[in-house]
Amino acid sequence: MLTLRSIETNNLKSVDVSIPYGQITAVVGGSGAGKTSLAFHTLYALCKNELDTISGIPASHRPKVRDYANLLPAIGLKQKNANVNPRSSVFTYLGLDKLFLPLFLQANPDIKRNILAQNNPANHCPACEGLGVVYRPDPARIVDLHKPLADKPFLSWNNFLSNHYYPLLEAFCGARSIDMGKSLSQLPSQQQELLLHGADDKQFQVKYKQKNRYRQKWFPFVGAIREIQECCDNLQVPGNRQKAKSYISEQVCPKCHGARFAEYLSEYTLNGMTIHDILLSSFDALFPFIQSIPAREFAVNKLTALVANVVRNNLGYLALMRSIPSLSGGEFQRLQLASVLSSDFTNLLYVIDEVSSSLHVAEYPDVISQLKALRERNSTLVMVEHELEFIEKADNLIALEDGRVIDSTDWLQRQREVSVDRIKVEPRGAMEFTVHDVHNIRHLDVTIPMGCLIGCCGVSGSGKSSFAEAISGRSGVEYISQGTIQGNSNSTVATYLKLMQPIDSFLCKALGAPLKTFLFNNSASQCPVCEGKGYVEQEASFGHAFRSVCEACEGRRYSPEVLAYRFNSLSVHDILTMTVADLSAAGVFAESRKIAAKLEDMISIGLGHLSLFRATSELSGGEAQRIKLLSRVKANLKNTFLIIDEPANGLERHDTKRLIGFLDRLLTKAKGIMVIEHNLFLLKSMDYILEFGPRGGDNGGDIIFQGRIEDMDGSESVLKIFV
Repeated sequence: MLTLRSIETNNLKSVDVSIPYGQITAVVGGSGAGKTSLAFHTLYALCKNELDTISGIPASHRPKVRDYANLLPAIGLKQKNANVNPRSSVFTYLGLDKLFLPLFLQANPDIKRNILAQNNPANHCPACEGLGVVYRPDPARIVDLHKPLADKPFLSWNNFLSNHYYPLLEAFCGARSIDMGKSLSQLPSQQQELLLHGADDKQFQVKYKQKNRYRQKWFPFVGAIREIQECCDNLQVPGNRQKAKSYISEQVCPKCHGARFAEYLSEYTLNGMTIHDILLSSFDALFPFIQSIPAREFAVNKLTALVANVVRNNLGYLALMRSIPSLSGGEFQRLQLASVLSSDFTNLLYVIDEVSSSLHVAEYPDVISQLKALRERNSTLVMVEHELEFIEKADNLIALEDGRVIDSTDWLQRQREVSVDRIKVEPRGAMEFTVHDVHNIRHLDVTIPMGCLIGCCGVSGSGKSSFAEAISGRSGVEYISQGTIQGNSNSTVATYLKLMQPIDSFLCKALGAPLKTFLFNNSASQCPVCEGKGYVEQEASFGHAFRSVCEACEGRRYSPEVLAYRFNSLSVHDILTMTVADLSAAGVFAESRKIAAKLEDMISIGLGHLSLFRATSELSGGEAQRIKLLSRVKANLKNTFLIIDEPANGLERHDTKRLIGFLDRLLTKAKGIMVIEHNLFLLKSMDYILEFGPRGGDNGGDIIFQGRIEDMDGSESVLKIFV
């Protein structure tokens, strides 16, 4: 029995837990209950620290716990996919290059030993430089073909910093006798070609306003699409990547078709398949091929087990060369699970974060069987979970509420009783979209209703996110993906939501302090030792670095002079480390409508447990997704179709009910809202359903149902048997 006593990590309040070996224990509770604090920030951290200490590596995080006993070597399977390296692929992540290499060496005596090294430039396809994709201008993101030239139809020009584009366009059109009262679609094809793809050696003198000053310069005219293409052709030039990124689409490399490797490597074969054939295969297609290889040696046995586990984890649709950054958090976690199941380890502790996330309800049984397979190896599983079907399969429950252990039977019963009595609305208007050749979507014409809440669902890899990515950036469409929050190491919830300046202004005015006094990135206000970080970083053995709390400010980031200020007897550090729910209840910012409204939004979307000082790097996948949603919600959304990827990720039913209420309020401001979701509790509350399928990968990419959830009977819907 693994035991922890008097845990006070983060918001946990002297919690005692005992976890039996060889069983599955589910840690449950609402947002901010302390699930992650217990499972990852305490249990996993303690086990990791013990191993690090043996290796001579100082502990990077010390949980607050009085005593503990009987720890196990631990592996953490988290939802967050923080890998942003485009060269990282499933092929390399699973070590398939090392398993295939001896087989290719055996089948081809003249082969070089580095033939499968993906990071070797000599092996790269020259067209895509080993990325498997090329970037091309996306006309739909660059220009509105139906808007008159005089009304600024070039979306790329509208967002560039320089204001010279439209005066230049006016001069160019005047010289070429192009009618600026017409849209591009109304102009002759020759004039369209000039405006989109043309270039003129002639220079035009234009007068334009920038930074409140009028300037006058000579410029050549370059077509809007051509300008983006030139950026794509020279992405290594500083600024080009940033300039073009919003106006390009990713396309499979026409030379290697996504294999990433040079064409000459196709001369090498294994059991009738070339290197390229194998690299372009999905795991579903690869499985029978590997089973057909006659040599029963270690590499083949290992490959067979690994590929089988990927398929069993409902990832068979993935291609070997799929990039790791393109995987959702759930896909990445199940890939880790497949790798773990293929190892020969036993008697380990696995700490697993929300394994049900990103799973269609039809996929639950397979993944549950995989968890049980781990348990059968005498391993101990502790899983943070919100989905009742997974929770009910666990051997034990630890239920948390407000940092304390509560009765798990009572918690489970309350969850089962939650219902949503939302009044559904009728659509108003519609938008039409055409998508072709995007991942597994070959060609799709779809009309999506507006003015309502739309649930977009389907099994893993069915095409949901591919569809959203394909239409994002088009006029009137905004997509909030599952990508990680981009920020520096000092990024906090307050800085990400742009609340630090309003808070500083509010406190400075109330306390008579000079502006910027309460900004921790202001050199005059921050702790001089840690420079406002709250920690100091030191080198350790084996090239490792570790962080320790700054002793000068005790992690509070500010100088003593700033910390001496008091508002309602609270220092700025007190305010920023209170939970959002407590801040709102105490009325600390009641006199600032802007700040108070943002705090209320955070509470309504299930983030009331966070503090404004919480580092964005420490947010769970679901928390990060909802923070991104709040950061992107503008006051004026009436012409915006908002697409949100899995906003209910990590929420139990009470929190999901609050989220639905938030989406309804957001709908009053937006043109329409679509949520990509697997959460059946949320999907049943939607006005309209768009279901992709019928399966993943090559067997997906189609819309198999479109309409009200009540009308699924008799359709091809996969979801219908579960609603």
